[in-house]
Amino acid sequence: MVKLTKDESRTYELGDINKIPVLGGELLYQGAAIGLEVASGYARSLLPTDKFLGFAEDIVDASNLTDGEKNVRVKKRGSIVLEITGITLVDVGKAVYALDDNTFTLSNTGSVYIGQISRFEGDEKVVVDFDTGHNAP
Repeated sequence: MVKLTKDESRTYELGDINKIPVLGGELLYQGAAIGLEVASGYARSLLPTDKFLGFAEDIVDASNLTDGEKNVRVKKRGSIVLEITGITLVDVGKAVYALDDNTFTLSNTGSVYIGQISRFEGDEKVVVDFDTGHNAP
């Protein structure tokens, strides 16, 4: 690389939305936690071996398609209300992990880090702050 010697016009993306090609055979539901299958680079319903990409904005049916024929729009950072079994007020501030696209836990065993609890809502519901640009604590 060479140091700039003149102005360079760059393209910036604003906001908290990303668009990722979907693995063929997937059916992604709105609100699902989405993972990146590291081996292929395609998005799918989150599995414990994936990198967390965010939450699906819409349903994407690629169940009868090949890899990359459709894209999923994901919210890659923000706050979301999630249900976590056994959660209480004293859990505010703790890390949250996902076992799949809709099962959330405070355990990092066999799961993927997705964010941190910022507020207890009651009835096993919490507000989780997530940002796919940040790693697990």
